[in-house]
Amino acid sequence: MKVKIWLIALMLVALIIVPILSGCAPAATTTAPATTSKPAVTSTAPAATTAAPPVTTAPAGTVPVPAPVTSQPAAIPTPTLSPITIGQVDDFSGPYAGTCRDRRDGIMDYFQYANTKLGGIQGHPVQLKTYDSKLDAATGVAGWNAMKDLGAPFIVAYMAVIMPVFWPLYAKDQIPSLSSGTTISNYFPTDPKTGYQFISNPILPATYDIYFQLMEARWKTMGKTTPAKFASASMNISTVAPMFAGMTKYECDKRGWTYVNVTSSPVATDVSSQVLTMKNFGADFVVINAAAGTSIAYVKEFDRQNYHPMVYGWAGFTGDALLALGQSAVGIQTYQSTPLWTDTDLPLVKLAFNLNTIYHPEVTSRSIDYMHGFTDGMMLVEALNRAQKTAGTATVTGPMMKAALETLDNWDPGMGSGYTYTPSDHRGLRSIRMYEFTGKKYLVPVTDWIKSPDFAANMNNDDYWINLAK
Repeated sequence: MKVKIWLIALMLVALIIVPILSGCAPAATTTAPATTSKPAVTSTAPAATTAAPPVTTAPAGTVPVPAPVTSQPAAIPTPTLSPITIGQVDDFSGPYAGTCRDRRDGIMDYFQYANTKLGGIQGHPVQLKTYDSKLDAATGVAGWNAMKDLGAPFIVAYMAVIMPVFWPLYAKDQIPSLSSGTTISNYFPTDPKTGYQFISNPILPATYDIYFQLMEARWKTMGKTTPAKFASASMNISTVAPMFAGMTKYECDKRGWTYVNVTSSPVATDVSSQVLTMKNFGADFVVINAAAGTSIAYVKEFDRQNYHPMVYGWAGFTGDALLALGQSAVGIQTYQSTPLWTDTDLPLVKLAFNLNTIYHPEVTSRSIDYMHGFTDGMMLVEALNRAQKTAGTATVTGPMMKAALETLDNWDPGMGSGYTYTPSDHRGLRSIRMYEFTGKKYLVPVTDWIKSPDFAANMNNDDYWINLAK
């Protein structure tokens, strides 16, 4: 099946608004591997006694970190049974290489910890093998088939640009897969026999609803009694703009707020007319739904036009992106569904930091994508252990892994928010945490974890929200 991958990239990344955006800038210092007609499957899970590959070192002193541990608990016997292979089919050499590699490294580090300190998976070492999709649909399918041939009971495929070609493969091959987002209806499988896609983020309208709750509370705290004015800055591709328009209408109508919607190209650098529209409307709050580059363009244009609304962004507004804006970005809030490296109050982050002092002593900072992979790696090890207990001495299969995942009930890896999967609900993480840029070199949490609301069944599809805008 031929797919115009650039169009899917723009459409689905926008539709699902996944945290992948936080690392989507091309890796300027990374040399892509030589192109071949069929990329080789690569084993990226280190042996039990081997350090993980080196990573880029961040400047020292950029973030607060907990004190490193000086020793580790005594290792239990090294797992000696047959290995369990988890696959990852993602872009490791193109514009999303930074995101996918960081997530891979996070999974890999936790797998190494599981093998050396937790006894693997009931005595079986767990290993990660990767396949470079090169942002090509046919290559992605080849990667999926390669992982299937290796007997992988689970395949990670974060990138939205590859996801559509996998949709018919999930149920046919009975292999569950983890992605960062999808169309809303795929979060809620209606047939347990075909629901093999798992996600680790709340649905888009739920996150949007949390934003409006926070904006409403902020408006009242400011002592305002008149209705606020709101602006949505979205992307004019496919159904993205009408979906955001429908969500905006739903939230603003509930509150009696007035609103305006503006759109731009996903890669726009000139958003002067859009900002002028919002300024003339007098929007008090602005939510920017765009990739990092366009989001930065909006903030710069706000400054140029001397217009200073209260700005909320999506996961593309990372500390690095905001730092590039300097004082112009102070006060901007954004969300994440997994912890940041600087959330040093959380046991999960302390564990990640301590492992990095051992595996990568040169590292002083990690990206949100690394932390997302690390967190998902913890979840996968838990599910694999449950599946292996069911299998006994047999090999874990895709259906076993699916069933094990669907027993996770608010399973918390040490961050104060948990994974929940059921046969009819594959959202995974149901909560987000809001962060604010204060001018420091990292984002500061301004809320605890906020559970996303549940909507009526008829609202759990894209068409419902798109039709509201008509």
